[in-house]
Amino acid sequence: MEFTGLDLLVTDLSGGGGLRGSDGPFREGRLCQGTRFQAGQSEFLVELAGDSSATGVPAGPSESIRSEPAWQWRSIPFSKQAGKMLGPTGSPSELLNVLLAAGLYVDAWLMVSHRIGAIPLVKWLADELVNALGSRLTPEDAPRFAAVRQWAQNPGSEAMEAVRGQIPDELDSPGAWIAQAVAWTTPNLLPDSVGQVPTPPGLCPRGCAIAVTFLAMTSPQGSAAEYQARFLHAADRHFQVTGTNPDTHSP
Repeated sequence: MEFTGLDLLVTDLSGGGGLRGSDGPFREGRLCQGTRFQAGQSEFLVELAGDSSATGVPAGPSESIRSEPAWQWRSIPFSKQAGKMLGPTGSPSELLNVLLAAGLYVDAWLMVSHRIGAIPLVKWLADELVNALGSRLTPEDAPRFAAVRQWAQNPGSEAMEAVRGQIPDELDSPGAWIAQAVAWTTPNLLPDSVGQVPTPPGLCPRGCAIAVTFLAMTSPQGSAAEYQARFLHAADRHFQVTGTNPDTHSP
């Protein structure tokens, strides 16, 4: 059964030509907080159709919102939505950044994992995190990212053991989360000593790890507990609105 995704309304506040799909990588500004998203000379507003408060961020004065052009997800099949998440070079498209900017991390995870699968997704996240962190990459995180990249190039038990050896007791950094995300892609290799992060009903731990890694990518200065709390809130809202179960769509 085709998953139709969240019923999003994306409005171009600057009166331009609307969002481009995956015709090129995102070029300016990284991510903005809340539902407003800046891309080049255009500014977009992201809402859940019919309920602008559902994202948890006020939409802003109604007189500043232009009704056209507007773009809605609801008529587009999930597989096509997923195809618009990444540009041809593998960089985040404006559509993916819109979802992240609006706090829709569950939806971003569903769409990107549908597009490229679990192992390429973890490698992509590792590369994006390194690029986002830049000089702020800590000495503790550097070997974690190196182990993850090695595993992504040649996934196997030896590479997995190397990644597992990099998982600290406290998941307190982006590198720690990406290493945990790798471990959760193969639950049979997960050691008993690694605790499970609480997840909402119907969401697998792997999904939680990957989605929280998205948070680490967008807010690398935050704490792991803060990432987890924000993600769980977003996941709860997602399930309440859509009534869907991400496990049925996981790669």
